[in-house]
Amino acid sequence: MAVDGSLYHTEVVNEHGLVGESFVRGNEGLALGVSSSLIDSPGSKPGTIHRFCSKYLL
Repeated sequence: MAVDGSLYHTEVVNEHGLVGESFVRGNEGLALGVSSSLIDSPGSKPGTIHRFCSKYLL
């Protein structure tokens, strides 16, 4: 089966940079904190989030 073009389009919004949250417009209830090695906040490191996802979501 050949598919021409996109199957879907998602717009992720981050209005406040590293200290904000990212969300899909229209579904702000699923907002996630930004993952960055520049933030000194528990759970914000990319490796921490990757390990969490690997352990609980895979």
